[in-house]
Amino acid sequence: MYDRKISKCQLAMVLREPDHMYWDLGLQAAERKTDRGNILRVYFREENGVGTVVPEITVYRTRRWGIE
Repeated sequence: MYDRKISKCQLAMVLREPDHMYWDLGLQAAERKTDRGNILRVYFREENGVGTVVPEITVYRTRRWGIE
């Protein structure tokens, strides 16, 4: 996140109010369009009703929506 200049606030917004969610690679993915037109994609795992961000994938920007 630090290298990609994505804040914890942005990450939380994607998880709280995603525009799109789906399963990929055995993980849940949440996406939200940003004001700049990019899409933030977060991969996470839910354990005991609590979302845990997967450290090796975490969050990144993209221009295309994931699986539809």
